Amino acid sequence: MATSMNDELTQATNLQQLGNEVKRSGRPLLLLFTQEHCDYCHRLKEEIFLPMNRNAAERERVLIREVSIDLGNEITYFDGTVEEGYLFFKEYGLFVTPTVILLDSTGTQIGKPLLGANTLEMYGWYLDVAIDDARQTILANQK
Repeated sequence: MATSMNDELTQATNLQQLGNEVKRSGRPLLLLFTQEHCDYCHRLKEEIFLPMNRNAAERERVLIREVSIDLGNEITYFDGTVEEGYLFFKEYGLFVTPTVILLDSTGTQIGKPLLGANTLEMYGWYLDVAIDDARQTILANQK
């Protein structure tokens, strides 16, 4: 059986390109920071983010990418420099996985990060509120 392109989250490898997409589309960039041996990361992906990624309306609402902070995973920053994913994670002051941040086209964080996954029952609601707030911020800044 063929694997659908929406069976995995796309890794964020080039933030410059993603920033251009955010600017063009007006959608916020949602980055899900994960690690290979993080059970909550896998659970959030399966229960929240993969279903969102399969939903066309959600893809029109927010640009979802994953950033693995495991060693050896490089990412091109908004300014074109290349670093390890875990260094990018640390630059935003993050310390736990899974963590979600929402960014504008320049890499400026919008709102507070969603740290961990303690309240999985409420996670979808917190995420929806954060995405809606980020969309409003981006739209307000485009005026």
